[in-house]
Amino acid sequence: RVESGRLELAFSDNFQTLASMHTWTAVPRKGLVPYLRDINAPSDVRDALRALTFTRTRSNRSEVDHGAEAMGKSVEAAITTSGIGLPEDFLVEVSVYKTPGLSDITASVRVDLFINLEDESIELKVGKDALAEATGRAGDEVAARVSEQVSTAVPSRGVYVYRGAP
Repeated sequence: RVESGRLELAFSDNFQTLASMHTWTAVPRKGLVPYLRDINAPSDVRDALRALTFTRTRSNRSEVDHGAEAMGKSVEAAITTSGIGLPEDFLVEVSVYKTPGLSDITASVRVDLFINLEDESIELKVGKDALAEATGRAGDEVAARVSEQVSTAVPSRGVYVYRGAP
């Protein structure tokens, strides 16, 4: 007699947020720190971005000399960080699943950071490979736990764990 069971896995809210950042996601300065706190960004990254200051100066000039006219416009932008270094990327440790009994399975996901001078915003991106690796490791952990639990309950039979349809 063959019996089977099915376990529905639901991603945690933080992991879903990271998964939605597979393209550059602009985060406005006003909501930056709460957003970083929500995705569980390290405190040193939050502090460095909190201390970030954008400066933009514009100047126009024109000269008229013996019938020749010259006009110019310049825009200069600068970022200061109050001596705190800004990383190009950082690791975020998040719970992968919100399924009861599996919410303790975590993954480290690398988040890329880009400072957009024109919009004065911070852009974040998570690579698809990083997400695939995180879900793969988490899936391995789920398979091992299920196999162990079922093998303990029914020790005389082998336990096969399939991902998707067998």
